[in-house]
Amino acid sequence: MKKILSIVLVLVLSLGSFSLASFAATDTTEHLTEVPEGYVGVYTIEDLYCVRNDLTANYILMNDIDLTEATAEGGDWDFYGNGWNPIGSKDVYGNSEFKGIFDGNGYAVKGMRIEINNIPSGTGDMYLGLFSSVSGTIKNLTVEGNIYASVKRNNNLYIGGIAGYNSGTIDNCTNKVEIFANTETTVNHTCYLYVGGITGGNGGTVSNCINIKDIGCECSDMSAQAAGICGYNLSTGKIKKCINTGNITVTAEYSTEYKECYVAGIGSARINNNVPGIISNCYNTGEIVASSASISICYAAGIGYLATCSYSYNVGAVSGYKNYAISNVSATKCYYLAGVGSDSTGATSLTPAQMKLESMYQSWDFDTVWTMDGRADYPYPELRDVDLVLPEDLLHQHEYTSEITTPATHLTEGVKTFTCECGDTYTEVIAKIKEHSYSKTVTAPTCTAQGYTTYTCACGDSYISDYINATNHIDGNGDYKCDYNCGYEFERPAPEVPDEPQEETKDGLFAKIIDLIKRFFDLVFSVFKK
Repeated sequence: MKKILSIVLVLVLSLGSFSLASFAATDTTEHLTEVPEGYVGVYTIEDLYCVRNDLTANYILMNDIDLTEATAEGGDWDFYGNGWNPIGSKDVYGNSEFKGIFDGNGYAVKGMRIEINNIPSGTGDMYLGLFSSVSGTIKNLTVEGNIYASVKRNNNLYIGGIAGYNSGTIDNCTNKVEIFANTETTVNHTCYLYVGGITGGNGGTVSNCINIKDIGCECSDMSAQAAGICGYNLSTGKIKKCINTGNITVTAEYSTEYKECYVAGIGSARINNNVPGIISNCYNTGEIVASSASISICYAAGIGYLATCSYSYNVGAVSGYKNYAISNVSATKCYYLAGVGSDSTGATSLTPAQMKLESMYQSWDFDTVWTMDGRADYPYPELRDVDLVLPEDLLHQHEYTSEITTPATHLTEGVKTFTCECGDTYTEVIAKIKEHSYSKTVTAPTCTAQGYTTYTCACGDSYISDYINATNHIDGNGDYKCDYNCGYEFERPAPEVPDEPQEETKDGLFAKIIDLIKRFFDLVFSVFKK
C-alpha cells in the first residue's frame, strides 16, 4: 500500500503545481557585474562546492550554475550516488553552519539533484538542501531541481530547497525544488521529518521568500511537519512577507497515537513548542492536505499551525482531521476565502467579491507592503516586492518576435525589442554602425516633374539620387483627359464641314446628252460590222 501511495504522489508532483498563483522573486533582480570588496566570486560548480572550505567567508554568485549533469547519477559531482552534497554536510549530511553571506545576485542554481539512496556511515540527523544549515545570510538566490528522500531511520530529517535548517537570515530567495520524502521509523515520538520549500527548520528570519513547487511526504510511524516556507518554525522563528503557491501534502500511517502530523501553507510548529513562531504579511494559494487513515493527529492550517499570524490571507483549500483556514493559535487582521477551511480565532471569512476590495483589509499597509494594482488576472492583494506568476505562465514557453524599435546609427546605439504573445518583452542593444545608415524616401514622378529618392541618415546627412523621367501627359482612352488624373485636358480638334452641292449649267447638261448619243451610235456600228 505504501509503495502505491508513493508512486501516485510522485506522479502528481511530476505534473507540477496546480495552485492558484506562483511567484518568481529573483527574475527581475539586477546583477552586479563586478565582485564587491570583501566577497569571493562564484562562477563554476567547483567554486560553489568549495564554499564549504570556508563557512565564514562572504560569497557572491556571478552567473547561473547548472548542476543537472554534474549531480546526475555518475556525474562529476555526484556524492555517494545521491547527487549534490549539501554545503556544510561534512560528507555525513550533518549541520555545520554557514556563517558568512551568500549573495545569489539574482542568479539561480539549477538542476540540483538530491536523491538519498545510500547513507554514509556515521550519519545521524540529516540536513538536506543546497546548504545543510545556515546561521549567516543567504539572499537573492533561486534554487531549482529535485530532492527525493526515501529512508528508514531513527533520526530527524530536515529538508529545504535553500537549507535544511536556518538560524540566521534567508531573504529574497525562491524555491523551485520539488521535494518528496518517504520516511519510516520504529522509535516512539522521538523522530521528526521537517520539510519546507525554503528551509526544513527555522529559528531565524525568513523574509521575501517564495515557494512555487509542490511538497509531498509519506510517513510511516514518523511524525512530520511540512509547509511551503518553513516546515518547523520555532518560537524564535520569524517569517515575513513570504508566499507559498505549491501544494503541500502529507500522508501518514501511524500505529501509535504518539505520532503527529502538522501541515501549513507558510510555517508549522511542534505541539510541545511553548511559544508559537511569528508569521506576518504572508499569503498562501496552494492546497494544504494532512491525511491519515490510522490516527487522528493530522492537522492542517492555511498559513501557520501553532503560529501567531498577522496581516496575512489564505485562498488555498485546507483539509485535515482538524483544519484551520489561517491558524489554530491566533490571527490578527487575517482573512481567508470563505469555504477553504474551518474558522480560525481572530480571522475573518470573506466572499470572493469582498476579497477583491482593499477596504476589507483593515489596517493593512497598502503604501509600502501590499498592492491591489497588480496583474489584471489576479484579483487579490499582492506583495509589492514580488512579481506574480500564474500557473499558466509557468507552463508557457515564450516565443518571441523581434522588431528594431530604434535603428542604430554611427552616432547612437539602436534597440531591438523582443515580444511574446503573452505580453512578456525584453530588449537588446544594437551596436553603433561604422558608416552612415540611410533610410529611403521615394518621390514618384509626375506628368511634368521627375521622380527621385531621398536618402537620409539619422545624423541629418542626406542626398537625392535615382531620378526617374516625368511620365508626360497620356490620353490612352480617348477622353482628351490625362490618364494620371493630373487635371490636364488635351485640345479637342474642330469638326469637319461637308462641301455644298453645286447646280449643273445648261452647257454641261447638253454636253452629257451629246456624249450619250455618240456612245449609242458607236454601239450600233459595232454590231453591224459583225
